[in-house]
Amino acid sequence: MAQSVLPVERATKRLSLPRLGGVTAPATALVLLLAFLTVFPLSMILYGSFVQGGPLARPVVLTLQGYLSTYTELSSYALFGTTLWLTAVRTALVMALAVFFSWVVARTDTPLKRVLEPLMWLVFFIPPQSMIFAWIILLAPKTGLINVALMNLLRLEEPPFSIYSYGGIIWVSVLLWAAVAFVLMAPAFKRMDRTLEEAARICGVSIPKVLLRITLPLLRPAILGATILIFVRLMGSFEIELFLGTPANIYVFSTKIYDYLSMYPANHPAAMALSVGVQVLTFALVFVQWRLVGGREYTVITGRGYSASSVRLGPWKYVTLAVMLTYIAVAVLLPLAALVVGSFSKIVGVYRADLFTLANYQDTFQNPAVWSSFQNTLLVSVVAATVGMVLYSLISYTALRTRFAGRWILDLFSWIPYAVPGIVLSLGFLWAFVGFLPFAQVLYGSLYLMIMVSIIRALPLGVRTMNGSLIQISRELEDSAKVHGASWLYTFRRVIVPLVSPAFAAAWILVFVFVWRELETFILLYLPKSRLVPITMFEYWQGGRVGNAVAIGVVAVAVAFACSVIAWRVGMGKESGMGL
Repeated sequence: MAQSVLPVERATKRLSLPRLGGVTAPATALVLLLAFLTVFPLSMILYGSFVQGGPLARPVVLTLQGYLSTYTELSSYALFGTTLWLTAVRTALVMALAVFFSWVVARTDTPLKRVLEPLMWLVFFIPPQSMIFAWIILLAPKTGLINVALMNLLRLEEPPFSIYSYGGIIWVSVLLWAAVAFVLMAPAFKRMDRTLEEAARICGVSIPKVLLRITLPLLRPAILGATILIFVRLMGSFEIELFLGTPANIYVFSTKIYDYLSMYPANHPAAMALSVGVQVLTFALVFVQWRLVGGREYTVITGRGYSASSVRLGPWKYVTLAVMLTYIAVAVLLPLAALVVGSFSKIVGVYRADLFTLANYQDTFQNPAVWSSFQNTLLVSVVAATVGMVLYSLISYTALRTRFAGRWILDLFSWIPYAVPGIVLSLGFLWAFVGFLPFAQVLYGSLYLMIMVSIIRALPLGVRTMNGSLIQISRELEDSAKVHGASWLYTFRRVIVPLVSPAFAAAWILVFVFVWRELETFILLYLPKSRLVPITMFEYWQGGRVGNAVAIGVVAVAVAFACSVIAWRVGMGKESGMGL
């Protein structure tokens, strides 16, 4: 009996992972391309940490001054401590909210779930700069709407809140990143079979015990993976800390690197040496995450069904509904209202009927430079999303559905950009394509370099999204087609493509919005001719033209809102996951 089973198992394995004639050469080329676009620029960070002056400095003078000035000062270790504790606190709060929200939406009978989930995705799509501006309008120490209202109501002499503080950084970060963690976690909660939970409930186990002893332990790999990813991204967070921390003299890794590069003359060795330390730490964390969840599968599209009933909360379902609606009101409705009101005020922070005007929009959008930045952003976003999705799909399919020996390298390389703060990645590209490759200096400040960096920056997002879709498709479907004589190409075209097309379309929109809202990745790479929308908003704000920056922020939110609606309608959040 055993002898008759073994050949069948071997045959199944041969069917499940096709060798694909000629796959080795293209797959090897794919590995080399990824190495050139990820490992090479980041290795330039290490090289640049030993070079005195910027990437264009000639002759090249090697020095250890960057390491000596960075790692022999107590202020550097204080910077590490501030970054780590701030990241840990924010990660804990973000993950607590994300796990709760994912459980409510995916596992319970809470009312209005079909409305709540798209609204959570809307928070995910909103540009961070716009939300930061909104919370400054609301909680600025002297002019914030909430502070002014409370001071008048309670007759206070001092404002009760200040957005320019550790508390302000934590508050805004948690509101924005809880939605990001929800997007990562919700697909895992949806995919888990409810049979064990139902069995426990039949045996009389309470809902909290089912959640703590069955649901969360079964989802531990996905939760740990998401926790490390959020920790890494928050450790490299830039915009929130730049706008809310710098005025209060609060610095973290990313803003200190920017500070080193913004001074005159720029302190390149110190910035690069600090970047090396950040890379080592984040790579270690991402490697742990990759080892934890890299080899796990979550197959749900098969010939077998699974239980999909919801946990009945009884009267508590209205409590969970109220909690989620409160979050959405505070994270979306309140700041957006403040942003819109601020965009129509002559003096942002002073709101009287005689001060409301359309001048902010008129002055802003009559400026050719603003229109140029919108055109540049649209071009970079469309090209990066289109070219990137083709590349991400090839990487995902090669890594998951072929027997190419180096497919694990592709998976590892696809994580690398996630482990690097955006400002560090842009610094690596700057040194690689301007300082180290003289023939590539023409790329500096060009949209071509922006597109290249955008594709690599969004690499983990695109590959993980396609992985999340491909990994749900059981190989039984491909095997069945091959058993009936279908070729690999026919099987791919008629089986795989229709099943992953919703995820491909939605991921295209994700990458588009990712590029549309990104500031930190481009802040070191642009010239006036290649200015993008986030850069234009940043320059207006830094130049004191707050009304103009807020007006652009409103338009950026409108674009993000339209993209979130389209992404939801084509299946994001329903048909595809994030590969955790």
